[in-house]
Amino acid sequence: MRTGRPTLSRPPMSEPPCTPRLQLQLRATPRWLDGSGTSRDLPPQDGLLLAWLALEGASPRARLIALLWPDKAPDAARNALRQRLFQLRRLCGADLTEGTTVLALGAGVTHDLADAGSVLEGVEFPLGTAAATWLEQQRQRRRARAVHALVERSEQAEAAREWPEAIAQAREALALDPLSEPAHLRLMRLHYLAGDRAAALLAFDACERMLKDEVGARPSPEMLALLDTVQRTAPPAPRTRGLPVSVLRPPRLIGRDAERRALREALAAQQLPWLFGEAGFGKTRLLQEAAAENPGWVVAQARPGDGPVPYASLGRLLQAVLAARPGLRPVMEQGQCARVLGQVTAALVPAATPERDLHQVLAQARTLGLDVLVLDDLHHADEASLEMLLALTTEATADQPAWVFASRSADGGPALRQLHAALLERVRLRAIALGALSAAGVQEFVASLALPGLDAAALAPRLYRHAGGNPLFLLETLKALLLRPAGAQGDTLPPLDGIAQLIGHRLARCSPAALRLARCVALAGPDFSTALAIELLGVGTLDLADAWAELEAAQLLREQAFAHDLIHDAALASVPAPLARQMHGAIAALLQQRQAAPERIAAHWSASDTPAAAVPHLLAAGERALAALRPREACMAFEQAARLLEAQGDRHAAFEALDRWFTQAAPRREPDTLRLLDQLSAWADSPLQRATAAGHRAAVLERAGEWGSSGDTAAHALSLFEPHEAPELASGLMLQVAVGELHQGHADAALGTLFRALALAEVAGNDRRLAETVGTLGNVLMWVGRLNEAYPHQLRGLRLHEAGARPTGMLTSLLGCTGNRLEVGRHREAAEHLALADRLALQHELELSQGWPIFDGHRARLALDLGRFREALPLLEVALERYRADQPSQVIAVHNQLTRLWMRLGQWARARQSAQAALALSDEAAPVYAARALELASEVGVAPRGAPTPLAVYDEIRQRYGHATQRIDFALRLGRARHVPGAGGLAAVRALRDEAQGMGHGALTLLAEMRAIDAARRASDAEAAAEHACAALRLFETHEPYGAYRAEVWLAAASGLAPLDPPRARAVLAAGRAWVQETASTQVDAPFRESFLTRNPVNRELLSLKLQGPALPT
Repeated sequence: MRTGRPTLSRPPMSEPPCTPRLQLQLRATPRWLDGSGTSRDLPPQDGLLLAWLALEGASPRARLIALLWPDKAPDAARNALRQRLFQLRRLCGADLTEGTTVLALGAGVTHDLADAGSVLEGVEFPLGTAAATWLEQQRQRRRARAVHALVERSEQAEAAREWPEAIAQAREALALDPLSEPAHLRLMRLHYLAGDRAAALLAFDACERMLKDEVGARPSPEMLALLDTVQRTAPPAPRTRGLPVSVLRPPRLIGRDAERRALREALAAQQLPWLFGEAGFGKTRLLQEAAAENPGWVVAQARPGDGPVPYASLGRLLQAVLAARPGLRPVMEQGQCARVLGQVTAALVPAATPERDLHQVLAQARTLGLDVLVLDDLHHADEASLEMLLALTTEATADQPAWVFASRSADGGPALRQLHAALLERVRLRAIALGALSAAGVQEFVASLALPGLDAAALAPRLYRHAGGNPLFLLETLKALLLRPAGAQGDTLPPLDGIAQLIGHRLARCSPAALRLARCVALAGPDFSTALAIELLGVGTLDLADAWAELEAAQLLREQAFAHDLIHDAALASVPAPLARQMHGAIAALLQQRQAAPERIAAHWSASDTPAAAVPHLLAAGERALAALRPREACMAFEQAARLLEAQGDRHAAFEALDRWFTQAAPRREPDTLRLLDQLSAWADSPLQRATAAGHRAAVLERAGEWGSSGDTAAHALSLFEPHEAPELASGLMLQVAVGELHQGHADAALGTLFRALALAEVAGNDRRLAETVGTLGNVLMWVGRLNEAYPHQLRGLRLHEAGARPTGMLTSLLGCTGNRLEVGRHREAAEHLALADRLALQHELELSQGWPIFDGHRARLALDLGRFREALPLLEVALERYRADQPSQVIAVHNQLTRLWMRLGQWARARQSAQAALALSDEAAPVYAARALELASEVGVAPRGAPTPLAVYDEIRQRYGHATQRIDFALRLGRARHVPGAGGLAAVRALRDEAQGMGHGALTLLAEMRAIDAARRASDAEAAAEHACAALRLFETHEPYGAYRAEVWLAAASGLAPLDPPRARAVLAAGRAWVQETASTQVDAPFRESFLTRNPVNRELLSLKLQGPALPT
């Protein structure tokens, strides 16, 4: 157990400039906005904390802890709250909260929740928690208040017989409360009163579907009575005359000259243009016309239905690129590009991302005259495509095509928001907003159509008031006006109570064959093809051609897709639910025969009358997503399969489906993960399944750095069965118990557990589990300082994975082997392991930084120890970013490395900043990292309170952490011994040198020899100093000193040799000086070169000593 809290004094932070006013935006995604207009998103937990304080007022810390961290131990939860408040202050540069025991919003902090319609809309917390319950109560209150206000306004408009306004308010009320039958009834009645029989019937159909699908009930007698009234009303006579072609496709794009100019200017300035605009504002038309004028442009669109299929949207763009530049086919149909194109199966795809191959393809495309890539309708794009677009755009080079994006809004899903935010930060993003047409623009628009019998000057003002400046709304209003039945009132514009309804009326006027084809296109979505339509509709090619031509002539279809999303929605809504389910089943069967992507087959089976048929395809989709490194999509597929199996009553199979995801995906501790863990536990129907579920929970906790909870959970799982009943499961659980014991400082217990786990793994018959167990045992032996004993186990794990042809397992083993060699100072061998990892990654097209980010940490440490600072700094910065997202327990280790780097570069302010960051994490960190953080903090001038001497510093650190592992204790004793005066110090260091030799730890032995030189000099023992200097130089030929700056070896050795062997001392000194000067010129960036040479005390002394004469270090 830890014996006390660290008492390091931390210098007061300089106060940032006071921000006069901070506004919290808490309606949806939480963010803060300062007085200068700067804004930044806040994490969901911080948003919840601030929303609570905004609505509930000042609250005790205990209440907030129970709300935010109900599952944490009290001490851990209190520390978590302190950390969140500290991070909030760093993020915003001011205090958002105030108070100690009771917290409240800070003075001058405002928020937007007073009249908000929701609270943290889109932010979710695990069901059943206090946070989720409170949040839902707040949202329900606001929805009820908003619905009440809308109903009142609708009733006022109804009393004034203002039907469009009454219907619009009723629609908004229904959107807020879609499960309310009275809301549906109100809308249906208003449509009937407004004289729109078809809309009233559609409103009834929507209500009936909702009641059946969501509530399991039939319409009320009142609703049925209204239906009878509507049905007894005669329908309007059909009108058959056609529409002028100018209405079907306006001859000119009106009112977009400024946007065209902005697009050209952005590309000329090497900016990334992103067009924003509401549906119907002309984004697609503008891009299509720009592409028509520029043969070097390629345009593609994301489509509804792309979401479940990784890389569906990006693959469509690449297909368009391939069609425009066929010469790219050889390079695009090999490697990882083929997976994005959708031309290989998951079984053939290694777990890698296609980023590298895509960069090569884009560079080659540029040489073939492809200048600009355009992806439209990004709000429909799948998450994998959006993430890949982020990598392709932020890492693009000058020899690649430029990019243009378009979407309805950047406030779409999380991936779209992340793409937009990242592009704002990393590239020169140019937002181009398409607004509504002005009144003058509407008049020009109507005049450009040259409609016979219509006075544009007289009609345009009424159209502008009626439909606003949305070009699509204007066109649909004009179409409805032109298609009115003969004898209809000529002075009244058609009601604009829903653009989808107007489009629906236009679809209803198509021939039966064309309407059937439109519905087929809508139901098939991105899976539509002419071959599928012929087979599904049972028609000949010529019959289909007539229907196709009719839809294209009406500007409803364009290039095997709808001309607009709203047309797709209207066509889909026109299919009765029972028929839609039947059609989806037929589509799924056809796609299954054609071996289409399992994600698409599953989507159609799920929407059919037999959703259970989707299960095998969902499982296959999950496996494909995992192979593509898309754990989120995999989770959705496995969970949906499990839910369908549960609905069939097969809870055992449901458990196994979800178990497959947890086994392969290694998910992080997130609300969705915890929710699924609870579900998995609920489905467990045997002791082994309950133990398996607990094992997955332990693994999630372990990855989150909650080692104590992880170990306890795994120990509970082991108590549910006898190990001999399932030796493979038992050995895996024992691994988790051991890791928990290790991080709690019980190294001996951890090793005992691991040896028992190894015995079980030897008889389990699973060589993968055996390799994992052997490797973990080796890593733990390394962790506790038994490095020579650890290395054979680590190598055995590597060989077992190699024999099983498991490159990912080999890479995991190489992580341990590399770490071992770095620990003992065998950096050449570590570099060989890293080179082998690189070869494996290249051979199997694996991304090390994605799957094994600790390799970045090893590379950084190797570079730092060898003085390759220019290489080490970006590696550490990347590692810090990745660990924050994926392995927060390792963040303190990176801060420790950064502290060392800045010390070497003579950047002491930065070193202290990194040390402070490490100290802030030390309470919850592993002992080896926490001890190092405290030691480094003392070295950069942050001394413990009440510990005025270096000896006292080391005594305090050792009291807290020295018991954890042999390595920690040894390093702390050696650090302490260097400050013991006289002969006692030399004896202490020599004893530690002998101990390090017994451990077989060359790096610590070298460090001890260096410290022995200093101790001998302090004891005025020149012979001993020279002896240790010679020993240090011999070791330095094969080892690097543990945690020390390598130039210290030359300085210490020269100091030890100077009294008895001046010539050799000068030679050693010359070698050290040459290394420092060479390093400064080749391995240190220019801004740090001067401080490296003059503010690094070792370098300064090396360079100031004379090579000739008596000025050698004595």
